[in-house]
Amino acid sequence: MKKLLRNIAENISVAVNENMGNPDIGKTVRDGADGSPTKRIDDIAEKAALETIKKSHKKVNFLSEEIGFIDNNAEKTIVLDPVDGTFNAVHGIPFYSVSVALGTKKLSDIEYGLVKNLVNNDVFEAEKNNGSFLNGKRIKTKSFDEKNPVFSVYLGRRALSKSFEIAKKARRVRSMGCASLDLCLVASSSTDLYYQFGVPLRVTDIAAGVLILREAGGEIYDENKRILDMGLNLKERKNFVAVGDKKYLEMIK
Repeated sequence: MKKLLRNIAENISVAVNENMGNPDIGKTVRDGADGSPTKRIDDIAEKAALETIKKSHKKVNFLSEEIGFIDNNAEKTIVLDPVDGTFNAVHGIPFYSVSVALGTKKLSDIEYGLVKNLVNNDVFEAEKNNGSFLNGKRIKTKSFDEKNPVFSVYLGRRALSKSFEIAKKARRVRSMGCASLDLCLVASSSTDLYYQFGVPLRVTDIAAGVLILREAGGEIYDENKRILDMGLNLKERKNFVAVGDKKYLEMIK
């Protein structure tokens, strides 16, 4: 099954990059399963994924934010965000990815996750209880550094006032706009904390990234300070904070 997920990511990468530069990629083609608009680039990527699954002849369920849930009466479910960071892709901001994971019922039972940066082709992946890797090399989160924290914080118009207070506690702040890659940046020690409050996200955005973060030594918490878990569906949305070292939770109290 890992091979199938890798093929999905690769085929989406090819399909997306073949269409970058097309002025129509940002055109809304329909409403997605969750009610949000599906852009042409999302549709192209999702069709590449579905075709890959069809050709594999694997019996697997499928959950994507565009088409919703396809129940094939299988034990396992592929959880896909075909283009995470669609806004970035459409506006020429080079930070967007494909996120694909495999699980059964909820976020905590995801067993394999892969996030591919569709700009530079970096591949983050993790298998449960087997560690996290970037382009085949093991990655780990960074230990607490009170003097040099780097945070990724959502700072859009729906950001909470507390978001700006937390941003002031960091030496440097970034707001990247691609949840899967933001989680991977914490996992690989590029950032120390990712604070996503104000625009709660779906499991399709984060399923792969959360496993990669956890297998690298980090953790992710909901707004009630509990370890985050979600069902594999499009109904739930969650605010969260992801950290490489739990000491950062004390720092942002």
